[in-house]
Amino acid sequence: MHLAFIVREIDNEPHGILLIAALLKQHGHRVSLAVASEEDPVDAVLKLRPDVVGYTVYTGTQRYYLELNRRIKSLLPVVS
Repeated sequence: MHLAFIVREIDNEPHGILLIAALLKQHGHRVSLAVASEEDPVDAVLKLRPDVVGYTVYTGTQRYYLELNRRIKSLLPVVS
């Protein structure tokens, strides 16, 4: 299974995602990370074609990620 994580920007190390990614890799999954401040996250997901997309959401960023998720699901409805 291929999982892609999207973070809006990296102010600090995204320890939570990095820990989850390491565990997923240990169990044979493919993991990618896209940084929205460096590339369009929708383009990144279209390029990566993951099975699952995950986000790190903080208070105040939930609307950004809800809209991003809507855009991704409209283009790739099979992505969870």
